[in-house]
Amino acid sequence: MVSRLRHTARSIVASAALGAVALASPLGAAGCFTNACDGDFRTFAGGQLVSSDTWQTSDLVGSWLPFPARRTYWLDTQALGRLPSEVNVWVSTVERPNEGTGSFTLASGNIALIGGVTPQGMLLTNDTCSELFVRVVVKAVPEPARDAGAGDAGLPDLVDASPPVEGGR
Repeated sequence: MVSRLRHTARSIVASAALGAVALASPLGAAGCFTNACDGDFRTFAGGQLVSSDTWQTSDLVGSWLPFPARRTYWLDTQALGRLPSEVNVWVSTVERPNEGTGSFTLASGNIALIGGVTPQGMLLTNDTCSELFVRVVVKAVPEPARDAGAGDAGLPDLVDASPPVEGGR
């Protein structure tokens, strides 16, 4: 009988401890398990070419794009004219991180998921419950310089390499 009571007491203590851990864990918090993180989809057709090989959503010192929890943007990078070779995403908790005591960091992980990259644009998703602001800089490999003497296809002019005809030409 005493053994059975000890076993029951241990079970109650273990259950209480597990319940306390569950309440203190992120799974026990409201977080993204409410409608607060349903998310939305927007197209961003703004931005600007910094050079023929670089496009950005906004200036470093300007206002950055709102990047609320679960937001997905289609970033229209058609002005770049080709497939990107590099995408850098910075995030901040303030709209103008270069003013006052603001700050920013290079994004990684679920804060900035990039996908569907094409010469026309890409998807950018904040897959967290964090309310942020974002700045994106997209770079492409520089286009090769065209040779002024090259033909229309950018190929060198062809040289007639056929053997000479007997008796001269």
